[in-house]
Amino acid sequence: YFKIKQLLSERTKEELVSLLVGVALEYEEVRSRIELSFHKGTEKDELKKSETLIKTYIGKYEDDFGYIHYGDLPDAVKGAEMVLNNARCYFETEKTQHAVDLTVCVLHEMIRIIEHVDDSDGLIESIISQCFELLSNIAEKTTLSAMCRERIIDKLLAEGEDPIYTEWTAWQLDFIRISVKLANGSKLLNKVEERLTSLICAGQKENDGGFLMEQYHLIMLDIIQENEGKEKADEYVMRNIHFPRLRKKAIEDAFTRGNYEEAVRLTKDGEEHDGDNARLKKQWLEYRYKAYKITGETDRLRELAMSFVFDGSIDYYHELKSTYESSEWTGIYRGIIQTLEENQKTERPLYAEILIEEGEKEKLLEFVKKNVSRVKLYYRYLIPEYSDVVFKMFCQYIEYCAERADSRNGYRDVCAIIRDLKKAGGRTQANEIKEKLLKKYPRKTAFKDELSKV
Repeated sequence: YFKIKQLLSERTKEELVSLLVGVALEYEEVRSRIELSFHKGTEKDELKKSETLIKTYIGKYEDDFGYIHYGDLPDAVKGAEMVLNNARCYFETEKTQHAVDLTVCVLHEMIRIIEHVDDSDGLIESIISQCFELLSNIAEKTTLSAMCRERIIDKLLAEGEDPIYTEWTAWQLDFIRISVKLANGSKLLNKVEERLTSLICAGQKENDGGFLMEQYHLIMLDIIQENEGKEKADEYVMRNIHFPRLRKKAIEDAFTRGNYEEAVRLTKDGEEHDGDNARLKKQWLEYRYKAYKITGETDRLRELAMSFVFDGSIDYYHELKSTYESSEWTGIYRGIIQTLEENQKTERPLYAEILIEEGEKEKLLEFVKKNVSRVKLYYRYLIPEYSDVVFKMFCQYIEYCAERADSRNGYRDVCAIIRDLKKAGGRTQANEIKEKLLKKYPRKTAFKDELSKV
């Protein structure tokens, strides 16, 4: 850098101009950068030159199929980064509308190429995120005039309608959310509301009940609540209760008001409506459980808790246990164990956790015997009562692993199990199995080396 600077400083203005002209004629991206840096045209001219600069850098690094490879991507987006930096400068110098135009230009070009690049490092997504962050900062600026806000909203809503965003719903939503922020509770919200209404109507015609439609409704709900009040917002929620997040709002509102009967009704409707979706169904059941817990409906609470237990929840097992006296509980937990065994659900972690919780060591021992690899997990719960059996299982497992170990990492794993055997109190057995392995595998130098460290 310093050498080049010195060389250039020794040249005359005419020589430097001649050099730059020659470089610009040879490299299109240099020409575009010079035109952008020293232009004296209008903001519209700069916007066109900015778009050209971005496309010039991209075009230089595209292969014959229009694809940009991983190593070329940082250079390919230099034009976009330059334009985005210019947008930041314009924002700082109060040229807000131009800052928005440049930012949207960058966004558009990045979205255009995003499926035709190797963006393993997330560089394109990072630039897009920076664009939306700048737009969001602009929206929060309190000194923007109503006219400026309206122009920006029109720009953002129009950009969000472009077909190139069809597969990028999160970014479509960002345009709408930033527009809501720009409207700032003013009459400009009507523009956003009209756009949302058209999107919702289009979705209803196609019977679309997916994520994007739900997000449209949530944004609309915020607008209604801010402009028309809670009563209208509640009515909107109930009209669109089939969307999970809206149902969740209604349920939580019922809890806030202490209307637990309404909360239960909404959860039961949700269970019926979303019965094919295990995650949602569980969510509605958990809300219903919460309602029963508050209202003290113990029988219904136990019924739900039991269903959660059989789905594998140790937390609800503890909850269920807390609803019984000690004298009653013994028969209940033994019934749970029996049901898990009869339904062949003993492989679930819950089964062993219950055995440990209730001190059923004999059953736990039988469980571990069926797969000696389990001894590592459960040995501490079986000693000292069953030490001899535990030590024997450890040795069986160590020999099994040693037979299959064929690398230093594998040998280290075997040695780690021997150390666990020592921790369990089987120091004598650990030394014996170590000597046995040294004799059995005399040619495995790496194995012998690792065993010497035990």
